[in-house]
Amino acid sequence: MDEYQVSTLDTGERHTVHIAGDVVLAAPGIELEALETPPSVFP
Repeated sequence: MDEYQVSTLDTGERHTVHIAGDVVLAAPGIELEALETPPSVFP
């Protein structure tokens, strides 16, 4: 899992974004509560 800090340019607010592979786990306005199955793996 990777963690990034992002800032809103007009207000200067800072938020944390959590990403695992190509799945956004948490970001402003997005919150993953539970996965029913693991993310798909592409060959």
